[in-house]
Amino acid sequence: MALRPLATQYFEIYTPRQDTVRALLLLADSGAVELDSRPALNFALQTRPLAALLKTFRDTIAPYRQYLPAVNARAGALVEAPEQTAAHALETIRQWAAGLDQALERRRALAAERENLQLLDAYLGSAQHTADTLRFLAQPAALLHRGLYACPPSRQPVVPNAPVVETVHAGAQHRFVVLAGPAASAAQIEQEAGAAHCKRVVIPPGLGEAPQRARERVAQSLRRIEADIGRLDETIAAASNDPAARRALADVALLEWVVAQAGAQGEDETRCRITGWTRYPDPGALEALLRAGGVHGIVRFVAAAEAPVALRDTVWTRPFRPLAALYGTPGRNEVDPALALAIIVPLLFGYMFPDIGHGLILLVCGAVGYRRWPAGRILIPCGMSAMLFGLVFGEVFGLDGLIDPLWVRPLDAPLEILLVPLLGGAALIALGMVFSIIEAQWRGEGLAALLSEGPLLVLYLSAIAAWFYPWCAFGALLAAIGFAFGVPIRRRIDPAFAIAPAWGWLLENVYQLAMNTLSFVRVGAFALAHAAISSAIPLVAASAPGRPGFWALFVIGHGLAVALEALVVFVQTTRLVFFEFFTRFLRAQARPFRPLQPPPH
Repeated sequence: MALRPLATQYFEIYTPRQDTVRALLLLADSGAVELDSRPALNFALQTRPLAALLKTFRDTIAPYRQYLPAVNARAGALVEAPEQTAAHALETIRQWAAGLDQALERRRALAAERENLQLLDAYLGSAQHTADTLRFLAQPAALLHRGLYACPPSRQPVVPNAPVVETVHAGAQHRFVVLAGPAASAAQIEQEAGAAHCKRVVIPPGLGEAPQRARERVAQSLRRIEADIGRLDETIAAASNDPAARRALADVALLEWVVAQAGAQGEDETRCRITGWTRYPDPGALEALLRAGGVHGIVRFVAAAEAPVALRDTVWTRPFRPLAALYGTPGRNEVDPALALAIIVPLLFGYMFPDIGHGLILLVCGAVGYRRWPAGRILIPCGMSAMLFGLVFGEVFGLDGLIDPLWVRPLDAPLEILLVPLLGGAALIALGMVFSIIEAQWRGEGLAALLSEGPLLVLYLSAIAAWFYPWCAFGALLAAIGFAFGVPIRRRIDPAFAIAPAWGWLLENVYQLAMNTLSFVRVGAFALAHAAISSAIPLVAASAPGRPGFWALFVIGHGLAVALEALVVFVQTTRLVFFEFFTRFLRAQARPFRPLQPPPH
């Protein structure tokens, strides 16, 4: 049996409407499915209207394919009907496209302005241009059309009514031509300039008033435009990473897949959606389960938060599951304590309640109520353990000399009876610390746990061993030093400021471990108390007149002893397990997996 609980997967099943009831029965009979019964997640799937919405969506995003976010993650579970999901995705992508259009249009305008200023800068950088020409171009004139044109080096517009005022060669790329003519010939000038592949260079207002600073002002404008374009490029890049658009695309991709699968499996366009959690490892296993029952369903696993955990049980661990459930349900990265309980609880119970006769009574009670009282099944292993320890201690209803002990009678060696559970408790606490390190490894924090809890575990075991082998105290000292330096590393604190607090944490942990260990002395104390009570019952019964009186007091005394002691011992066992063992490694804040139950027959 594995220590780690089994993770469950969230699934979506799309099944033909007429097969929904049969699909639910198949899922219930499997015992491996828990339904998600939230009403918002239960709906019928109409493929034709949904397909129309999806086509509209694809038509909307077609012009923006180079700007669309990449959808490289698995879509999550749908939280509303498919038609609503498609409509919301369409609205989301329209808003995204409107914002992107605005940014692209503004960028195009700035790019055109930048190109104009770059051409103007090239013109102003030529030694051939004159300040008088710049003033001539910048001055308003209602009856005269004039303009500066950037032409290829080998081309020049020829306009009969617009003589060339100036020609400036700026390097090997541009030939700037200044044309002037009557306002009535403006259209003809522009037409001829276009035919010659010339671009009109616009002179910004006020540039001709200070021609000596014209190029400096153009450079300033270019820097401003470059900054604005940079900000717009960031906005456009952000649109390619927009989480809302990415989710809309993922939802639509999922819906398109569902529609395609539904169309491939039959003509019926109406399908029902079933959601929940399953212990099956992959969608194919669920699909095979449905196909075996004659249902052609579409199964999909999706990522979902707060998935329940499925606990693995065996015949031996099942009686202890209710006891573990009192503490809570272990998470996916926590140790399932049921296997440990199946060993620890009978050992503690049997040691505190060692009697062959009393154990037999508990065993019979558990067997008689096996079917009608499931929680009472724990009495069977506990009764067997009590009988086993009864053999070890030679206890049978407190009757001396009936059998010889395999080890020792409790009242003959009280110190030994107290020492054994003390050492057993230390082993149990150490096991809890080992479980904590294992859980840290599952969470990806194994190295950090070894740096802090590892030295603490070595320190604890060395301190226990030092009572028998004094030289082990040296190992405890080294472990304490390792803990003081390992804790700052795990907690990511500067060691220069954390060594002193680390020693404080060490003292606190040592004190807690000492108190937890001493708590197990009560196990031996209850064993001694049980032996004393069992021995006293025959003595009290012997004072009764006649054999009927003896047996009456004997049965009543042992009946009360079994009832009261079993209750007290069970409470003490639970307390030791919960507070001395579970607190070392178990938070138990998960939700248990509850399989769908089939209808009553």
